[in-house]
Parts: sequence; structure tokens; C-alpha cells
Amino acid sequence: MKKVSSLIVKFLVIIFFSSSQFMLISEDDIDKQQQNIHWARTYGKNMTNNSYGYNIKPTKDGGYVFAGMTWTFGEGFCDIWILKLSPKGEIEWQKSYGGEGYDGYWRVDIHQTHDEGYIVAGDTTSFGSLMRKIWIIKLTQSGDIEWQKAYGGFGNELPGGMQVTSDGGFVVTGRVLNSDRDNDIWVLKLNAKGKIEWQKTYGNQRYQYGQSIQQTDDEGFIVSGISLTGGMEYDSWLLKLDPYGNIQWQKYLDGGGRTSDIQPFSYVNQTNDGGYILVEYTDIFGAGEHDIWLLKLNVNGDIQWQKTYGGRNTDIPAWTKPIHQTADGGLILIGYTFSFGIENFASWILKLDSQGLIEW
Repeated sequence: MKKVSSLIVKFLVIIFFSSSQFMLISEDDIDKQQQNIHWARTYGKNMTNNSYGYNIKPTKDGGYVFAGMTWTFGEGFCDIWILKLSPKGEIEWQKSYGGEGYDGYWRVDIHQTHDEGYIVAGDTTSFGSLMRKIWIIKLTQSGDIEWQKAYGGFGNELPGGMQVTSDGGFVVTGRVLNSDRDNDIWVLKLNAKGKIEWQKTYGNQRYQYGQSIQQTDDEGFIVSGISLTGGMEYDSWLLKLDPYGNIQWQKYLDGGGRTSDIQPFSYVNQTNDGGYILVEYTDIFGAGEHDIWLLKLNVNGDIQWQKTYGGRNTDIPAWTKPIHQTADGGLILIGYTFSFGIENFASWILKLDSQGLIEW
């Protein structure tokens, strides 16, 4: 571990609300929107080395915690990078975590814990073995390590999603290589100290990867992942688990031959009515090369409605937690657009009503 003394890599965070409310139809529409920016900050001054932001979360003190990966500072090739920000985006502290290998290269997730510290889930080749493992780090409120553990077997294990559970522990999903050399969805339930309470794998002799997990109202879990065929086409796999990881129901959502030329993606979130909202992208339906695909499911996983969002080019959801339900029962959808952006691509935020219709 090494404390970062200066910011070298540029990273831009913007907090804003839009004052206009109309349908996004063309690039001109987006250009006309008037955005009321509360604050915007850039961290760092050059882009000599790449760094990435994976997550930013609000904290109990009104500020934010940012989780990413940096090649610029730290102990090894790349390291996990955590910044604690004030309500105005000022840096309160920042630290990097890693060893001599690749740490945080694949994905990093962060949550504030019940004791106002933080739990971080990432990947590592520095600890455990030379193969990639899931790395869980428990931090104090000031970012010091309380404990850390690497989880994995003889293959490359990758993290997907993580959540703090109601009992103060944690649940993690990802990908594990099983004894038959196949990749399965992996779910681990950990106690507050990182000890495994139970773990289960879910697979069917194809490539599976658990990408998001959430504790549900009944203390069970909802997991979303992807399943690839030999032809490199993929379906989504949704699993509803009881509190001990036993399958209560499961659904395959056939994408009609969706290809994996972009990294396949699936994210699920429980909604206030006890159902679920599932976010993916598709190159089968919609208006362009790839479009965001949003599905509203009932409590049993049956489709209530589905919609696509995009233009003539590629438009995809954000890689981590792209959907949030709002107080009015609607949704905020976060993604990237090549159809409506300026030159290459832009961040894309859509406010939807409860039926998925665009409000702005």
C-alpha cells in the first residue's frame, strides 16, 4: 500500500441536474439542453499513463468516495485508487492499494460500511498467486486497511458486483474456473471479517460470469450474469437465490444471437414494487450498431416491458451500476453514446418515467 502524494492522472467528475425535459431524438436535441452544473472538478494534469474510474458513491457525510485504477503511482504495474471527496468534490484523502502485480485492472467496486468505513472489491495478481484473484479490502473511515483477503482457486477469478448485506457482512459475485476447466458464476457470502460463510457456483459447461448482485427484500439475492455459447453469442442469466444461495428461480433471456464483440454486460436492480430492472445492451434490436436494452421484470422474473435506447451508432450502458430508481418511481439511466456525442463519444444520462419513456 502507498499513500498518493499528488494527483498525476486527469479524471473529471461532474455533478449536475438538467433543467430541460424533452425527448432525446438527435444530436441537436442534446446540444440544446441547458444543464445546471453544481460543480465540476478535474483531478490531475496529464494523461501520460492511463487511469480509470469505476465507481463514485455518495457517503453518509454528504461527500463522495471514488474507486478506480491507476498506472501512474503505487507499488506495481497498476493499483486500486481510492479518493474520498467532500460535498464540493475537494479531496479529503486519497490512497492507492496494490503489490508488484496488476491490481484493479479488471474492475473495482466500493461501498460504505455500517461503521462508516469502506469495503472494496477488485482483482489482484499481487496476492494469492500469479493468476488473477478476487481481492476484498476493508478500509477504515480514513482509508487505512483493516483486513484484506484474496479469494480464488487454480484459475483466473474475476470480480463482478458486491454489496454490503443487512447483517453487516458482504456478498460478492464474479467468475471462477471450476474443476472441469469451465467458467462458472461464483457467489460468496462473507461475514464482517471476510470469512466465507457460504459459496456456490452456477454453470452449465459454457462460459458464465456473474456481473451484479443485490440483496433482495426477502433477505435473498438477485444475480445477473452472462452465458456465452461456443459461437461467441451470449444470453443473460438471471438467478434469484434464497439467503443461503439456493436457486429459487432462474431465467435465461435470449438476446436473439447477440455477439460479444464488445464485452457482454448485464446489471440488475430491485425496484420498489418488488420486481427488477435489468440493463444490458444489444446489437439485435434498436436503432444502431449497439443500443442500451432495458427490461422491467416482475417479482418472478417475467418481462413486464422492455425498451431500447440509442441512435445510429454504438450506445451502451455504464459498466457499473448504470440504473437507479428515483423518488417519483422513475429511473435514471447512465451510459455512453457514440450516436449523440461530440466527435468520439460522450457520457449519456437519461431520466425515464416508470414505464421507461424518456422525460429528458
